Amino acid sequence: LLSQSTDDRFFDVSIDDQPDEGWQLRTDASRQLFARLQKLGKPLGDVVGNNILYGIKTGLNEAFIIDTTTRNRLVQADPANTTLIKPLVLGEDLRPWYQEDEGRWLICLPSGWTEHTFPELRSLESLAWERITRRYPGLATYLANPTIEDTARKHVHPGDFWWEWGPDASPHTNLSPIFWLDDTTREQMIASDPDCAALMQPFPDKKSQSDTSTPWLLTIPYGWTLDTFPEITAREALAWEKFTARYASLANYLEPFARAARKRQDKGQYWWELRPCDYYSAFEQPKIFYPDITKKPRFSWGEAGQYTTNTGYFISTQSYELLGLLNSRIYWFVLTHISQPLGERKGSLIYRLFTQTIKRLPVPKLTEAQRSTIGSLAEQIGDKARQRYRIHRRMLQRVKSDLGAGQSKITDRMEDWWALSWQAFRDEVYASFKRDIPLRERGDWEALQQEERARIEQHTSEISQLEQELNRAVYAAFGLNDEEITIIEQETKYRYGEW
Repeated sequence: LLSQSTDDRFFDVSIDDQPDEGWQLRTDASRQLFARLQKLGKPLGDVVGNNILYGIKTGLNEAFIIDTTTRNRLVQADPANTTLIKPLVLGEDLRPWYQEDEGRWLICLPSGWTEHTFPELRSLESLAWERITRRYPGLATYLANPTIEDTARKHVHPGDFWWEWGPDASPHTNLSPIFWLDDTTREQMIASDPDCAALMQPFPDKKSQSDTSTPWLLTIPYGWTLDTFPEITAREALAWEKFTARYASLANYLEPFARAARKRQDKGQYWWELRPCDYYSAFEQPKIFYPDITKKPRFSWGEAGQYTTNTGYFISTQSYELLGLLNSRIYWFVLTHISQPLGERKGSLIYRLFTQTIKRLPVPKLTEAQRSTIGSLAEQIGDKARQRYRIHRRMLQRVKSDLGAGQSKITDRMEDWWALSWQAFRDEVYASFKRDIPLRERGDWEALQQEERARIEQHTSEISQLEQELNRAVYAAFGLNDEEITIIEQETKYRYGEW
């Protein structure tokens, strides 16, 4: 039987037309269909531009990610905190068409927020630069070159200031090229400022065969600025004083994390700020969320003001038709051809959805009628999926509050209570809370579980029907025939109506 089962999975693969980027162990018909799809329309990256974005990286989740209880306490203490605390979803919360609500919130104080909120403060950078200009004019002249400054600011491993080495930099790794000087540059700097010589050291190991001069290393290590000009740190104390005076409850919450927050590589101008990011404003716009790792399409509509972490991505857009395309079987078929699987989970391959992968998805030219149909179906499915989730979540909350006395931990099977028979439901209540449903309440609970399960099944059926209609519309947009549709349906093995 094992041999027969294995033999059924074998198929012939031609080797003469394999793509340069790597072999595709698919049937010839599958690979030919993939190649045809890739030639249709425009790549998604060309359609949405630079609006495929990465979630927030806090560098200290235990400080900046809070639960609903903490959020409510902070808002009750000071309603002004409302605008500084954003609803947050992690990659694991991003499901097909909806997001799970795990009650997570982000304390969102972007880099530069403090000085924007309190404009009377001068920036630490401007103060530090003023000190460097006075003490090391030759160094300041060199650094002020627009090319040097631009190169330093774009380096991925900066220090507390753009003119410093990063915390993990060394002459051999993660060092910006601005810190390597030739003899001429060194001599010019020293001629205008002899004190600069103390910041330079020869480094013959970097000498090239074509250039006999000895390279010089400009040594401005991580922390040099604050060590050299300790008076600058007084500005932080003043900034903290102003922050505490206006947002006392939030400052009191954050203060115990100060030491750890200061050690972050990813931080803003002050330790209570998040890292610099060019697209904080995009989080305040409508978007499409998706996780970084998944085994099926898990794209969902994100409302303005929702944030995600670095285990999630989002596309800043107002296009529901794009959401429909992304959750279609055609797109998952294409993704499984261009993305390398990471492994297997519960019988299905899992994939990492890197930005460069998502950018390659083909976007067909849609008519207005197709755009309207696909967008409307995507919006309807999203509404149904969120309604189904709310039914599921309310039932779990009632189980925990009424049967578990507020205990939050339940069995994995109880998480899928709607898939259980009445007896199995009772068994999982006992397994979760070590107590059975009281006899006098069993009739009511049995009726409730059956009623809510029926509602879940009805929503799932409606979602499934709408998804099939959506996929037919997308197949038509790509001009697929019955044989090609069969290939995609067979290779995309997830069920319609998935959670």
